[in-house]
Amino acid sequence: VRQYLLKRYTPGQKRAIVRKNVRWPTGQDSPNWKGGREVTKDGYVVLWLSRREKILEQRLVMEQHLGRKLSRDEVVHHINGNNADNRIKNLQLTTFAEEIKRHKVAEQRKK
Repeated sequence: VRQYLLKRYTPGQKRAIVRKNVRWPTGQDSPNWKGGREVTKDGYVVLWLSRREKILEQRLVMEQHLGRKLSRDEVVHHINGNNADNRIKNLQLTTFAEEIKRHKVAEQRKK
């Protein structure tokens, strides 16, 4: 620590100066890195592709299986209801309209 910092600034100001001027490791170099993979509160697995871009793991698995990108109206349905089970045999490609119908039928059965 430089001597002029010791005399001229308060401890809070010194911390702010150090934080501003130190390059903290990011991404895989960070001690907080968890593999670029997280689970949402609904149980879906999200993969971080870059700092700003993320994708649901189920969509990525289905895209790789089909060999093409999924359109926005295509939905990947989990057959067994476990949102974290992204094996290809548990995934089914449907349209958004079909998914809404499936959920309406399931709600009616509960009543």
